[in-house]
Amino acid sequence: MYWFWRQLVFAVNMDTHSPDLGSVDLASHVLIKNSRDEEISTGFNWDIRDYTSHHPWGYLELAMPSASFFRDVDYIELKIIDMVSIDELSFIWEKEFLEF
Repeated sequence: MYWFWRQLVFAVNMDTHSPDLGSVDLASHVLIKNSRDEEISTGFNWDIRDYTSHHPWGYLELAMPSASFFRDVDYIELKIIDMVSIDELSFIWEKEFLEF
């Protein structure tokens, strides 16, 4: 996760033997959440760089959310929800690793 030109950007590399992930729009299956249970689930863009079926990678981008979303939080969580055969995956960045 990093900031680039007023966007929050997650570099994503997926790896599987099945099913076909290259045609999945990751942006429609994600949300970010903070430790106050505030969520953002819209405004994401999936900038896929490699369209391979089993090893796609790209950048998940979100235009700069309100600064209050990040103020005094203990963590930020990225969730991937209901994507192909995945019910939910979570990735958490604790506040000591957040640089806003």
